[in-house]
Amino acid sequence: MCFFRRKKKKEKALKEAQEREKTLEKKEAEKVKTPQEEVAPKTVKEKATTTKPELQAEEKISQKEKEKEESSKFAYHISQVKDSKSEFYKMWRVRRSGSKKVIKHFKTQKEAIDEAKKYAQDNEDASIVIHGRDGKIRRQKY
Repeated sequence: MCFFRRKKKKEKALKEAQEREKTLEKKEAEKVKTPQEEVAPKTVKEKATTTKPELQAEEKISQKEKEKEESSKFAYHISQVKDSKSEFYKMWRVRRSGSKKVIKHFKTQKEAIDEAKKYAQDNEDASIVIHGRDGKIRRQKY
């Protein structure tokens, strides 16, 4: 997915979250007490049960927003190609997290790290994850 499509997708998700918040606020504001509720005040236990679903809904929305913010932060992964049939066998590759598409291949890991640093500087939210020859993460926060 190209940069502009990802950006549009993020903006759309933010707008949807804001719209959901607004509709929840409107629903809460529109709630009108019936005469019976005004006459007989609720006990503490009843209040807790009525507000609990509302709080859970708000918590779910806030969790989704946090997940979206975390997902907007991404990493560039540097790993070695393990497929012996590939023309890039044992070369180092730079990929974006969650993507199968390789950005670029390099003969040495140092070259791959340097290139990933350039990409990470262009995208301020990005980080670099370096994998060793065995595929395990060697260094995560670079």
